[in-house]
Amino acid sequence: EIPITAKIRLFPEVKQTLEFMNMLVGAGVRAIAVHSRQVPERPRDPARWLEIKQIAELWGDNSVPLIHNGDVFKVEDIERSRKEAGINTIMIARGALKDPSIFREDATKLVPLEESMKQYTRLSVEFHNPIS
Repeated sequence: EIPITAKIRLFPEVKQTLEFMNMLVGAGVRAIAVHSRQVPERPRDPARWLEIKQIAELWGDNSVPLIHNGDVFKVEDIERSRKEAGINTIMIARGALKDPSIFREDATKLVPLEESMKQYTRLSVEFHNPIS
């Protein structure tokens, strides 16, 4: 048995998002990441952390973990996300691409951007991952 996770975006109404999440659980999903924007919204639109918090409160102690995704770009955003969105598990996307050292426990030891770019380029070549 392979555990499956799902990543979704917010629906126009919190109730619709929760209904879809319950449908995913019924299908056997083991964890759900909720991106804090609706489908038509783009990165220029602010993430809807308050809606994520409402969903987290209504989701409660569900056995399927809830993962928050959206607008986490620096180490300080991780803690802010936990507080404002009310979820302890966070998925980082664009923030990690911009600064992979966001995952370091000691925020004072961030890798300089130029060094991150060199490492990324080297790994991309090594693993045949085209840079585009």
